Amino acid sequence: MHSLHFRSTSRPVFAETRAFAGVAKAVLFPLRGLPKLWCLRRYLEMEFFMREHVIHAVEAHLNGLGARDISASPFHRDIEFVGPIGPPIKGARTVRSVFTGFFPTIKGIRITRHIVDGEWCATVSDFDTIFGTIPMIDCFHVVDGQILSIRVYYDPRPILEGMSRAAPPPSS
Repeated sequence: MHSLHFRSTSRPVFAETRAFAGVAKAVLFPLRGLPKLWCLRRYLEMEFFMREHVIHAVEAHLNGLGARDISASPFHRDIEFVGPIGPPIKGARTVRSVFTGFFPTIKGIRITRHIVDGEWCATVSDFDTIFGTIPMIDCFHVVDGQILSIRVYYDPRPILEGMSRAAPPPSS
C-alpha cells in the first residue's frame, strides 16, 4: 500500500519517490547546470560499478580461501582482521599467514549472498571444514579494490570442540 502526498501542482508523489528524491538531491543539486536525468543515470552507474568492484574483491579473497590459495586476495597493506576468537590481526603479511594457517582445515566455501552498501559488503557463506559446515557472515570494507578490513561472525564451538578432540591427551 502506497501513501499518497500532494504538492502545490496537485500531482501525486508516492512515498518511495520522495525517499529516493532525498538521496538524489544530494547528487543532483550541486550539478544544476547539467540535465538532472543524466546526473541521476551517472550516479546510478557509479553505484553499480562500485558494487561490482566490491564484490569482485570479496569473491577473489573467498574463492582463493576456498581453494587454499590466497595469493590473489587483494589485501590493503594495513588490513585488519577480527574474528570471534583472539585479538584483531593487522597488516597484510600477518593476515595472509593467519589465513594460510587455516588451509589444513578448509574443504571449501559456498557463497550464499552479498549485501553491499557502498564500500561495505556483508557476505553470507557456508564454510566447509574438517569440523563440519560452519555458517558465516563476513563483513568487508573495500577501498579502491583492496580489502581494508574483515570482521567474521560465526559460532566457534565446532572448531574449538574439534581442536580439543584432536589435541593429544595431557601427560600425567
